[in-house]
Amino acid sequence: QSPGRMQMDNTGLRDEDLAPFRIRKRWEKEPHPYIFFNDDHVSMTFIGFHLQPNDQNSIDAIDPTSKRVIKANVMTKVLYDGLNLQRVPFNINFDSLPRGEKIERLCNVLGIQWPLDPDETYELTTDNILKMLAIHMRFRCGIPVIIMGETGCGKTRLIKFLCELRRSGVATENMKLVKVHGGTSS
Repeated sequence: QSPGRMQMDNTGLRDEDLAPFRIRKRWEKEPHPYIFFNDDHVSMTFIGFHLQPNDQNSIDAIDPTSKRVIKANVMTKVLYDGLNLQRVPFNINFDSLPRGEKIERLCNVLGIQWPLDPDETYELTTDNILKMLAIHMRFRCGIPVIIMGETGCGKTRLIKFLCELRRSGVATENMKLVKVHGGTSS
């Protein structure tokens, strides 16, 4: 047996022991805190976390759903107060925003000047917006993206929405759909 194909007995190992060696992270089990510098090069979009003052006169980043601290002491209280005075929008619950405002904020990051809602039936949750922005940022950095999931979980619909949003009503093809199934060969 070649060393690259050796099997190892994992009995007795806990998930915490293996965590540093795992490459793939499960989307649904991790928080996704993002600060996006918008395409206007002036404003920022904060999504996936809230900011909360702590006992040490500093600010923690917390998961908005679980209220768990993602990172302690991410900024000083002075910086936080200064950004608040400049009306930087922190702690926005994206799920409670009107649909038009969600699309507008998404388009601010994507650099789309005239936002059009490409599909009014598509549910724009914070999770879907985070996935679209994560895909966009990886493309922007030249990082390949593989989207995996169960049949019918919304992978194609999410990408179609993002592509239609990017088209902004212009008649151009910016997506090629290739279906790959188990057992497919080239």
